[in-house]
Amino acid sequence: MCSLCSVGTFGSGSGLSVCNLCSTGAFGTGTGLSVCGSLCSAGTYWTGSGGSSSGVCSLCSAGTFGTGSGLSVCNSSCSAGTYWTGSGGSSSGVCSLCSAGTFGTGSGLSVC
Repeated sequence: MCSLCSVGTFGSGSGLSVCNLCSTGAFGTGTGLSVCGSLCSAGTYWTGSGGSSSGVCSLCSAGTFGTGSGLSVCNSSCSAGTYWTGSGGSSSGVCSLCSAGTFGTGSGLSVC
């Protein structure tokens, strides 16, 4: 008897003996999937596999942001001279310029 692939897994072909785990940055919310079509949204990431909901995705931390969906790491940082104190950013627009009298020499800063 054939069984449905469980949540967090998929079967992309016929004649499989096991289902595959959804890859990093992706998750599968239902059973019997042929692809894990759900991705962590921009500003979030996930390093694990076999995820079953968007709850596995983590927010990008202060000083960093994620510009696309399905990320396993936050792929960008605020540039030198800018910073960001929030989390879950999806573009460089979240970064603020260091104010007069302060500076930031590195990238990915949460303070100047």
